[in-house]
Amino acid sequence: MGILISCPKCGRALDAPFEAMGRTVRCGSCCHEFLLPTPVAAGESASGAAPCAPVPPSAATAAPVASAGAAAPAAEKPGKVAAIGGMRIGSGVTNICIGLTCFFCVFPLLLVPLGIVEIVSGANLLRGRPQRPSGMTGLCVLEIVAIICGSIVSLVVGILSLVFLSDETVKKYLAGLERCPPGASRQA
Repeated sequence: MGILISCPKCGRALDAPFEAMGRTVRCGSCCHEFLLPTPVAAGESASGAAPCAPVPPSAATAAPVASAGAAAPAAEKPGKVAAIGGMRIGSGVTNICIGLTCFFCVFPLLLVPLGIVEIVSGANLLRGRPQRPSGMTGLCVLEIVAIICGSIVSLVVGILSLVFLSDETVKKYLAGLERCPPGASRQA
């Protein structure tokens, strides 16, 4: 049993667990993130608003809340996602430098577009913008294949990224971004 609260953006009824009180939660309907109020003693209210109280069992059974409207704590970015983003930016800068300055590479100018794509992909991961898993896997394969251009850095980043992308916490985080992008709560 939790507390019944409505989303401040769409008004949908949300059933939030007591453990989430005082934390940021995300509406399962419109993806709006908001702070779940903390409980206050009966009759006390710092802001003058009515205190947040638990839902009595009779009210909870009389008006069940759909599971799609459940409030869930906002997903924290796993460290492996941030690592992939940082490695891609570093590899992208390295590939651009190698592609523009070195002539010992077999195909030096192929490293420049790969570097640009790596930088954009890494920045999007660090910002929390959703990316298709197939696109992320494809970029890992391109990074590995870049060894023919002499880019050992891309080879290592590609292999590490594939390993990190196979982690369950990373998969869940990326699936949550596809469903509720971070910018969705700020749209009108």
